Amino acid sequence: GYSRKLLRSARKLFQFANQHRGTFDGACPFYCSYSGYHDELLWAATWLYIATRRPIYLKYIRDESTTSIVSEFSWDLKLAGAQILLSQLYWEGRKEFQTFQQQADGYICSVIPESPYHQAFVTPGGLVHFRDGANAQYVTSAAFLFSVYSDLLARHNKQVVCGYKRFTSVHLMNFAKRQMDYLLGDNPLNRSMMVGFGNNPPLRAHHRGASVPVMAPAEEVNCGMSFVYWYNTDKPNPNELTGAILGGPDRQDNFVDSRVNSSYTEPCTYVNSAAIGVLARLAK
Repeated sequence: GYSRKLLRSARKLFQFANQHRGTFDGACPFYCSYSGYHDELLWAATWLYIATRRPIYLKYIRDESTTSIVSEFSWDLKLAGAQILLSQLYWEGRKEFQTFQQQADGYICSVIPESPYHQAFVTPGGLVHFRDGANAQYVTSAAFLFSVYSDLLARHNKQVVCGYKRFTSVHLMNFAKRQMDYLLGDNPLNRSMMVGFGNNPPLRAHHRGASVPVMAPAEEVNCGMSFVYWYNTDKPNPNELTGAILGGPDRQDNFVDSRVNSSYTEPCTYVNSAAIGVLARLAK
């Protein structure tokens, strides 16, 4: 019953979004949607088609969707995820999805370091680096998609062709594992990027709830003084944000465990959510 309720709600949300297209930019410059909304509509229609097999979602994917080869999967850009989902349907017989499967290969070729077409920078220690500012989000999302696509390649006995090079399912899974191993401590600094886990984990996550101590019920602190007392200090957080993967190192594998340097120490739901998927696969 709950499953049906969720599906009904998802269908209503897609109908609303498709009929009232637009982008909310009120949060800019912090969360600007550079990719627009077409990728989210394709992402939604893909999941809804898988869940319902209704022609209306197939028609949207086939006739109305906008797609291209991309080199990242993130909170803003969903195309690669949809392409990998549709690749599975292509290999199961939906030949109209061939373009999406080719674009999924293009995503892999643009990220994997050994590809002649790779676009992602790789740090000296082996971490893919897309941009400063919580780069770990792009690491975990890439590792997650690589792990999913690896299983699909193995299931259908396929390989990814990047020019003169071919990559097997094992190669993709090894890449995903290397990225997660780096974040969990197998890196030049020999330290974990996950709070409360592994060797020498970070202590100063850029997180209000973790950095503000328990206070008396009647105690009041204005916003300005909160920066003085807890933000602009070098003291470890009084509350451990256990399990949070932080922003991670820069392009040269440097990591600064500093609350004020958010590009290194910011935790994000979209870092951990993707990590859970690939960690579940690795644990299996």
